[in-house]
Amino acid sequence: MLKKVRENSADDNPDLNERGYLRAENWEKILQHILFDAIYSTDYGRTLKTVEPIAKKFNLEPIIYNPSKVNFELFQTENKGKNVLIVGHSNTTPQFVNALIKQQKYPEMDDTEFSHLYIITINGNLITDLLLYIDF
Repeated sequence: MLKKVRENSADDNPDLNERGYLRAENWEKILQHILFDAIYSTDYGRTLKTVEPIAKKFNLEPIIYNPSKVNFELFQTENKGKNVLIVGHSNTTPQFVNALIKQQKYPEMDDTEFSHLYIITINGNLITDLLLYIDF
């Protein structure tokens, strides 16, 4: 059930495979009723193609971010009161979530895992988090 093309193990920016494109369409359906104010994506073809259906629906241009260079205080200030979608990778998304919730709660995922949806709500000093597993 791999979602990225793995024909060339040296390729650090593989494309989505057919199931990955289908998953991107399914994410758009699942998230269709959430009014996003911003969409963040790493600068990889597969993450940008994953958010493409959602970005088109909301007429939003994905904001490229580097997960190793995020200033989380600034990120929270800039996105206060907004619904934000963040798309990353198995080795960056749990770290991103942990930084937002200010605890080491979520471990790195296996790079064959594509069903995690983290929902983080920040309201003043109250931070809640929820992990949903959505498998297609």
